[in-house]
Amino acid sequence: MKYITKNKTLRLYIPMVISLFICEIIFKIGTKMPIFDWSLLRIFIGVNIFALIISLILSFIKNYHDIYLSNFKYRIHCTSRFL
Repeated sequence: MKYITKNKTLRLYIPMVISLFICEIIFKIGTKMPIFDWSLLRIFIGVNIFALIISLILSFIKNYHDIYLSNFKYRIHCTSRFL
């Protein structure tokens, strides 16, 4: 557990995967699409790749909090548009 709290990439990666995946689930519920099908696996893999790339980029930036917070606000805005 200490490794996760000290590693900057994992601290960015885990919340990003969870929040993006929940946003996708909310979008699927809002559009009345089936939730448990093969597209859910594809979305999960895509979210993992996207979050890993973004968290690696942000881990090298010293003031990543501003970028991360603006990214989070944008995701909330995009998700709320479809509901």
